[in-house]
Amino acid sequence: MPTAYPPAAVFERIDVRELQQKTRQELIQRLEQESPAVKSAVTTSGSEEAVLQQAALQQRERMLEALRRAPVSGRLVVHLRPGQKDFQGSADDIELRAGDTLEIPKQPGFVVIVGQVYNSNAISYAPGKNAGWYLSRAGGATGLANKKAIFILRANGSVSSGGGDVWSGGILTAAVGPGDTIVVPEKSSFGSNTWKNVVAIAQIAQAAALAAAVAIP
Repeated sequence: MPTAYPPAAVFERIDVRELQQKTRQELIQRLEQESPAVKSAVTTSGSEEAVLQQAALQQRERMLEALRRAPVSGRLVVHLRPGQKDFQGSADDIELRAGDTLEIPKQPGFVVIVGQVYNSNAISYAPGKNAGWYLSRAGGATGLANKKAIFILRANGSVSSGGGDVWSGGILTAAVGPGDTIVVPEKSSFGSNTWKNVVAIAQIAQAAALAAAVAIP
């Protein structure tokens, strides 16, 4: 079909879905048992530390809820190219199994911006514009945003990330394609690397679910 957009192809596999579900459930169980510990400064008063601890607990509940609610798709990232030049025999030429599904949608006419921005929205795709341009159209990042952790969930399901903030470039200088989702994560309320990874995983799950919902005609 002339309107088909291979770069946004969705390839799903049953055993991948089962593995993702198992991994997700194990992560949720581990987080439910973990008690968030806030690193506070020496000068932090008892009342201030209590507020920080409460914020950490609230963030944990938001992330857990996001993980519980986000659907598990079983998606495998494949890179389909228009005309399928050099596709046969490539790493993306995957042998099909019973139960596999492949959906090739029409080209999306939008880019989604979600997370800690002033106006989460789907913005009309403008060829040649970078992530920073779309972020500015969403009102920019809020004070709760982790600007160094901004990432792009591509239409094909892959993730692009990179260091830098709004002023120094980084991922914000990256080109954005139709159907991509720009995610601006919130700052972690407590500082363990495990928790920072959990926040990122939850944000990716939320972004994928929202992008799929927006794409439904």
